[in-house]
Amino acid sequence: MKRLAVCVDNVVEYLQLLSQYSFVLINPKMDDVMKQRVIARAGCAAVIDNNGLHHIGGGADHDNEAMVFTTSGSTGEVKLCSFTSAQLDIKIKQIIDWFSLTANDRYVNMVPLWTTYGMTFYLAAHRTGMQIDFVDAKNIRSVPDYNPTVMLSTPRLLQILLGSSMPDLRFIRSGTEPMTLAQYHQFKEAFDTRIMNSYGMTEALGTCLTVPLHGEQPPGVAGLPFGMDVRIHDGELQLQGRTFFQPGWYATGDLAYQDAQGYFVIQGRIKDLISINGAKIAPAVVERMLLERHPEIGEVVVFGKHSVNVLYDGDCDTNDLMTDIRSLCLGYRPALVQRVDSIPRADSGKVSRSMLVAQMCVD
Repeated sequence: MKRLAVCVDNVVEYLQLLSQYSFVLINPKMDDVMKQRVIARAGCAAVIDNNGLHHIGGGADHDNEAMVFTTSGSTGEVKLCSFTSAQLDIKIKQIIDWFSLTANDRYVNMVPLWTTYGMTFYLAAHRTGMQIDFVDAKNIRSVPDYNPTVMLSTPRLLQILLGSSMPDLRFIRSGTEPMTLAQYHQFKEAFDTRIMNSYGMTEALGTCLTVPLHGEQPPGVAGLPFGMDVRIHDGELQLQGRTFFQPGWYATGDLAYQDAQGYFVIQGRIKDLISINGAKIAPAVVERMLLERHPEIGEVVVFGKHSVNVLYDGDCDTNDLMTDIRSLCLGYRPALVQRVDSIPRADSGKVSRSMLVAQMCVD
């Protein structure tokens, strides 16, 4: 099977080509130079972009490969994660069973299909034969017009949909970024349905942990194992399973622990830990506490190597915030606390502490 680079938003229109190619799914908004590097490194024989399908020539055969997803590693270099048709089938069946998807459901896709989060859920929804509609980022507010029964979203998209009426929703599944406790309770009250937090990795073909559809759904947790073996080794979450792009235990780089009920809780990235005089401060934990204490904050990011630095948006008083930051950071005075109009983001659209450290820290 030759590889086909797919660099468009409307991936669904080309899925019939899966019988001829292995898809290399690339964010169409990726920088053009980086995009060409990825296409060359993947050895693609053809490309689909906004100009249509065009052949490059050459390219090796990749037996049994169905899809290749891209993800950025700790160095920022794009990593290629290859999956077989059998692995896709396993993930699709897991999603259908865990979320009790049927042909009677209605799904509105608003998540990019070049991600494992969006693609695997779309494929599962398609297999059941349910009604599927598509809404782009500019038209998110039109989602309620389709009266969905299941929803795949992110905290940022759910904020836009606040105030919408979707009476038939069975659940909302949230991913790609952490949901704060304040957001959880806000969404729970606003949408009056089950809010299902989840944790996934491109390397595992998507979801690895999620709260169950039925039973207890405590807020603030990543969930229970989803077709995975899970362990905590020296404070780090490690995973293995049949849908990983490589065999054996995979070190996620995430700090985590398992609570008394068996749910896993993510505490942030190990590489993002701030080290001051031998003490370790987890930025994600500090952020969560600040958002709980100061609901007037819209968004906050904590970062640094050997000093605490904080950017936030909202109407919170800087001096009040400074006092709380110091108490949450073992008494250490932050080097920077700055109110901004919006938090700077990496090209992926996510907040990157490493990028902020490189741009704004002197330690």
